[in-house]
Amino acid sequence: MKHPPYLKPLSLSSLPQAFTLIELIVVITIITILSTIGFISYSNYITTSRDSVRISQLTKISDALQIRLINHRLPIPSNSIEITSEWNLVSTQGLLSETVLQTIYYSEAARDPKDNSLYIYLVNWERDSFQLLSYMENPSSTSYASIGIQNKYPRTYCARLGIIL
Repeated sequence: MKHPPYLKPLSLSSLPQAFTLIELIVVITIITILSTIGFISYSNYITTSRDSVRISQLTKISDALQIRLINHRLPIPSNSIEITSEWNLVSTQGLLSETVLQTIYYSEAARDPKDNSLYIYLVNWERDSFQLLSYMENPSSTSYASIGIQNKYPRTYCARLGIIL
């Protein structure tokens, strides 16, 4: 018996071809691996770029402080504490605030690019030597690394005066 063309029975060879479950799992696995590699590379790129901004900012601030030191004493840090030894003033440590930056005629941004916090600034008792501190996110960005605090690694600039709290 002949069937009309619109009622013709379908055979397996006439069905459209589809992906098998195994092929779909392999493709999803490959996409997952590639996206993980891309995410890790991107996050490493972001932390490295923020560390570069920190290094650039502190280098410029260091230059401005050294220019100020030619004719004047260094400014005292804001919110500072005095560090003493046997009742003698050793140094003063505090924040590198806008007031200090205005004193050295520095007008660019001087805050941490990740959390917008102020950098740490330390001057000796004669106010003729200073130290700047920033926490880096990438340990390879540090030149004088000690311990990491919550994935932050300290980097100091200029004279190593000692105590950094």
